[in-house]
Order: sequence, then structure tokens, then C-alpha cells
Amino acid sequence: MIVYLLPKSPFTKSAPRSDTLFGAICWAIRLLYGQQKLVDIIEKFDAAIESARPLPFLLTSCFPYFQDKQGKIHFLPKPLLPLDCKTTSTTAELTPSSKLKKLKKA
Repeated sequence: MIVYLLPKSPFTKSAPRSDTLFGAICWAIRLLYGQQKLVDIIEKFDAAIESARPLPFLLTSCFPYFQDKQGKIHFLPKPLLPLDCKTTSTTAELTPSSKLKKLKKA
């Protein structure tokens, strides 16, 4: 599931990271349902980690997006994996530097 944040003011430096979002969700659970409900949820996380079961929920850091009449365009971070310089096409092969330039333009 994707949740879109619509802040009422701009972020000071950047969008909140996943650990900040998790903390905010924990505080909201505590304020809405009480401390015992929060403790129960955190215990579920601990039990899932110890037994290698799936976590109750997962969060990622925020990613920017653009919305227009045609829909939303998501901007994901560029991969950190090394570039593969081989190509299967019969046209001229791209050199590593030209692949980097192409990736930076994206």
C-alpha cells in the first residue's frame, strides 16, 4: 500500500526518513489507543524478528512524486548497484561513462 503525505508546510531539510515515520506512528498509536496497545505492537515486532516471521508492517523513506491530470509519477532513487557495461543489442555498445551520463540525465 502506498500512503501519500500532504504536508501543510514544507519540510525544513528533506522528507522524513522511515525511522522518523515509525516513531510518529508509534506516538499516534499511544495517543489514540494508550500505552498498552503500543507495547503490544512493539512486542509483535520483537517476536517477529526473533522467529524470522514477517513484521506487522514495513516502512520506507519518503520518495517524491509528481501529480497531474494523467496520474502520479513516482521518483525513486537511482540504483546503487554497479552498472553492467554489456549490452545484448547489435548496435554500438555503451561505455561505462556514457551509461553513467545517460543515468544522470534520467
